[in-house]
Amino acid sequence: MKTLQIELAAANVTALDYDLRTALTSHFFGLTYDGKQVTLVLDDAVTGNEVRQAQTIVATHDPSKLTPDQQAEILQAAKLDQARQQYATTELDLSVYQGKDALVEKLAEKVVWMEREINALRQGS
Repeated sequence: MKTLQIELAAANVTALDYDLRTALTSHFFGLTYDGKQVTLVLDDAVTGNEVRQAQTIVATHDPSKLTPDQQAEILQAAKLDQARQQYATTELDLSVYQGKDALVEKLAEKVVWMEREINALRQGS
C-alpha cells in the first residue's frame, strides 16, 4: 500500500473520493483530509501515470462540484421542503371522506392522525 500526500485548501471529500475511484478504480483505497492536506491510499501496483493522474485530480478539484448522489440528495431535500410548505398549513379534510368506502374513511383518519403526530414531533412536543 502506498500513500500520497497533497496540499489542498478546500475539499468536497465525497466528490474527490468519487472522482479518484472513477479514475483509479481498484488502485485507489480511500483518502483522508485534515483541512490542509489530503492523503491518498493507493495500491502498490499503481503506476506512475496513475499517480500523476491522481495528483491532477486533486490539483484541479472543485469543492463546489457535487457527485450525482449529492445532487440527488439536494433535489430530494428541496422537494420535501416544497411539500412541507404546500401542506404545512392545511390538514386533510375528513368530511370529504365521510360516507365513502369504510376503508378509505379509516385511511383518511389515519393520515390525519399521522400528520398531527409528525407535526408534534417536529415542534418538539
